[in-house]
Amino acid sequence: MKKKYDLIVLLQSYPNLIHAINYIIDNKEKKILILINGDLNIYKFLIKLFDQANIEVKIYGNNIFITSGILSRLLPLYVVYLNKVIPKLYCNELLLTFGNWCNVGALFVDKINSNNVTNLIAYEEKKYLIKSSETDKLPLFIKIINYYTKNLVERKKYFYEEKGNLKFIKSDSYGLVKQENINKTIHAKREREYKKLKNLVNFNNEQFILHIEKNILKSNAISFVNFIRLNISIFRMGKKNGVPIYIKFKPRDKYFFRKYFYKLFGFKIAPSHFPAQLFAIQDKCIFIIGFSSSSMAENYNKPVYCFGSIKNLFNPSVYGNINSLRERSYGNKSCIFLKSSLDLENLT
Repeated sequence: MKKKYDLIVLLQSYPNLIHAINYIIDNKEKKILILINGDLNIYKFLIKLFDQANIEVKIYGNNIFITSGILSRLLPLYVVYLNKVIPKLYCNELLLTFGNWCNVGALFVDKINSNNVTNLIAYEEKKYLIKSSETDKLPLFIKIINYYTKNLVERKKYFYEEKGNLKFIKSDSYGLVKQENINKTIHAKREREYKKLKNLVNFNNEQFILHIEKNILKSNAISFVNFIRLNISIFRMGKKNGVPIYIKFKPRDKYFFRKYFYKLFGFKIAPSHFPAQLFAIQDKCIFIIGFSSSSMAENYNKPVYCFGSIKNLFNPSVYGNINSLRERSYGNKSCIFLKSSLDLENLT
């Protein structure tokens, strides 16, 4: 007998996670399957969040085959394996939380038979002009995906404007071909809705400063010497305010050594599998600092300070990231771009 759900929510990354959770809460009386494409951090978060009989949370695969340079060589075999283990599924409505930036996620789409499809487009895609690209050859693992899914995946090019010039992201990007069966499209807003989610985070009863961390050393945005200088300034700022600084790593980052580096400064570590926004909205959070994370563009009714704009610390190559944050935070007066290390140290 076929098992049918009222709603299947298909997830593979964080940008649309808050919007998707609110969608699930609004439909919490229905029979729901939350289906996760390989992200163990999202799975870890959601199995604690949705502990009720009518809502199932399942995960297939492991994103380590996508993110690891060595294991990515096994992608063709990984695709064959995933296609075997993902079952055929049936639902009245499918909430599709991706379309672009999609590769193995197409296998999940192909396995779901739905009466209605709702497409949730992430706010972060707003800045891009996305076009299909037919000139470059597809790698073997994409060809295998297309064999199973009858050509659901195509190569994409992401164009964006910077200082009046049209540029594009040079890395390989893939996404679903145009879907003809979309019944409804939701364009996610920059400002997420947190009323139903605020109490999910209760990891301390003290005031704190949230540092939304990014691996700026790996991206060569900063020299090691300036990285030390930056963290000394952050340490001084925390001491001046008399409150701890909580480091929030990106869930997919490999941060083992950086975690202990930050602990040497006395910084505390926030759970990485929680979305950063859930820490930022807490009443105990005084303000937020960071380099250029997309979560910094939101209005939390408290200051969000960008230190990536401090020119004597960072390499000129970062200016594109900072300009992108300026565009995404346009109209949000809470997002403030610092000019000097002294500005950072004197934050209160």
